[in-house]
Amino acid sequence: MRKKRKCRAICVSDKLRQENNYFKYFSDSNEIERFAGEVRHQFELLDYQIPIAHILDKVGFKIYKENLSANISGVIGVSDSLIEARGCKRIMLINAYENRGHQRFTMAHELGHYIFDYDGKSDFADEYSLDKERLTSETEIRVNRFAAALLMPKDIFTDKYRFFSLLGYKKEMIVNELSDIFDVSETAILRRIGELGLEDGIK
Repeated sequence: MRKKRKCRAICVSDKLRQENNYFKYFSDSNEIERFAGEVRHQFELLDYQIPIAHILDKVGFKIYKENLSANISGVIGVSDSLIEARGCKRIMLINAYENRGHQRFTMAHELGHYIFDYDGKSDFADEYSLDKERLTSETEIRVNRFAAALLMPKDIFTDKYRFFSLLGYKKEMIVNELSDIFDVSETAILRRIGELGLEDGIK
């Protein structure tokens, strides 16, 4: 139990990160799914549409929606120098041109980088680029899995998917319904269906 409490606390504690940032080595999808559940539990999130902006606010981030380049979904920065420039040590820039569902996934993605990759000591920055080479890196695969698990909890997502499948919904209809329920893009829904192995039996 103590380890679980410490695991959850590291989300918001730089001091604990410096002591032991074992998140950096998470690569197993089951571990990532389990940890995303721990984050939801920490913030008492039981609804389908996870209030990701609320989580980021509790962690200490200021979120800005700005006109970023077309291939950049978001940017995260952690530095004392940002206090004077932006009024906060932790900031997140979200591409204002992208739809709400994609913006929410970007927020969860960058939260993943903060949890898994920030050591709590030095300045940290990350840019969420849609460049294909970068998206296939181990680091990006890890945070994308975390974002998906946080916003689309495995058990709830699977139950909803099977419900619509039993009703005879076609694939396009299921994707549309799930996109509305979890408030993410249809692209994210399709990826989640694939990574959970739910495509068999759907047309």
